[in-house]
Amino acid sequence: MRELIKKINPDRWKVFQAMLRPGENDGISELLVSESEFMDYSKRNMLTLENGTKPRFENNNDMRPSYLMLDPQGRFFHSVNGPIEYIETNPLNIANSKNEIVFDYDAYIRRGGVYNWERENNR
Repeated sequence: MRELIKKINPDRWKVFQAMLRPGENDGISELLVSESEFMDYSKRNMLTLENGTKPRFENNNDMRPSYLMLDPQGRFFHSVNGPIEYIETNPLNIANSKNEIVFDYDAYIRRGGVYNWERENNR
């Protein structure tokens, strides 16, 4: 995919370590790699594009606590402990619901979650 990525020259792209989510994607065992294998892969595949962009590699430890997700029914969920866990929320009182939301802002920052979409070289 290296040549395709160079040709597309995206402003941002991410490479995720395959994450097992029991009951959801049980058939992916051949795609699973250890933390050290993923880190070795990221070192071998780091490249800088013409526009200065580099890939963002996110391992399972980075992803689990740092994504705040909604399903198609509008329910918050997370997978910090492995399988999906739904969070009871009241859309009319999100202030009380946020106490139940599992989200690590520091992990979000570490994985590059804040991105300036207004930068000059965006196309």
